[in-house]
Amino acid sequence: MDTRQMECFIRLCDNLSFTKTAELMFMSQSTVTREIKALENELGFKLFRRSVHSVEITKNGLEFKDAITPLLNSMNTVVSRIKNLDDVRKSTIRMGFYHIASLKNIPDAIGKFHKKFPHVSPEIHQANLNNLNKMYHNGQLDCMFAVKTVLNPEEGDCVRDIYKGEFVATIPVSNPLSEKEFITPDMLNGQDILLLNSSAMSTQIEAMFRRILFKCDDAKYISCTTTDEQEVYLRAGIGITISTNYSFKPSSKYKQIKFVDPAINNLDCTYSVMYRKDENANHIEEFIDILCGKRG
Repeated sequence: MDTRQMECFIRLCDNLSFTKTAELMFMSQSTVTREIKALENELGFKLFRRSVHSVEITKNGLEFKDAITPLLNSMNTVVSRIKNLDDVRKSTIRMGFYHIASLKNIPDAIGKFHKKFPHVSPEIHQANLNNLNKMYHNGQLDCMFAVKTVLNPEEGDCVRDIYKGEFVATIPVSNPLSEKEFITPDMLNGQDILLLNSSAMSTQIEAMFRRILFKCDDAKYISCTTTDEQEVYLRAGIGITISTNYSFKPSSKYKQIKFVDPAINNLDCTYSVMYRKDENANHIEEFIDILCGKRG
C-alpha cells in the first residue's frame, strides 16, 4: 500500500469516475484501474462495485475512506510544513561569528548582498569557537567566520581567506605603554593581563598566552570568558591583552599596538570563512564573492 494508491482511492471516492480520476492524477485510466486493483488485492476486500455505466463505493470502501482520510491529511500537512521550512532555509544565510568586532567590513557586504538578493535574509549567530564549530557541523550554520586555524573543514566544506591579521597588544590609553611603537613580552611584566578563557581562544592566542605566562612572573592575570568581557576592562582603563587586530572594535579608550615576538613569526592569524557549496540555493558563494570584492 503506497500513497499513490490511497490518493487514487480518495479521488475515485469523490467523483466515482475512473476517467475523471485519471485526469486529476495525470495518469492513464488503465494506471488508475491497476492502482485500485492492487490496493484491493492487498486489503483483501472490494472498495468499489463497477458496472459498464457506473462506479459505486462499497460499505468496506466507505469505512476504509473514513479511516485513512485523516491520516492522509495529516501526512500532507507535515510534508507541506517540511517543504516550507526547507524554502525558508534556502532563503536564509545563517552566519556564525565568534565576536562582533571581527565582522569588520562584513556589514557592508551584507548590505550589498541584501540589495542584490532582497529575497535572501542574512541571519547572524554569535557564540564561542567550540559552539560555532558544533553548530556548523550540525547543519545549524551555512558558514562560519573565524581564525583559519580553528576551522575544522570536512569533506565538501570550502575555506576562503577574508583578510590577513596580525598580533597586537590592546592597551587602555591611560597606560604609559600605549605610547610605545611596539610591545614585546618583557614589557608586560608587572602589568594586569586580561587572560581569555581557553575555550574561547584560538590555538595561536593560547600559545601566545602560555609564552606570556612563562615570561611574566610579576604580572597579575584577570580571567575573562569572552572578548566582550575583556573590552569592558579595557574601556575602564584596566589591563592589557594580546589578540588579533580584529578582536576589538576601534575606540578612543584603547590603542592597538603591534606585538613583536620571534615566537609568533610562523603563526597564521588569517581571518577566513568555512562554508558548504551552494547546494541549497542559499547564495552563500555570491555573498562571499561580494565580501571578497569579486562582485559588486
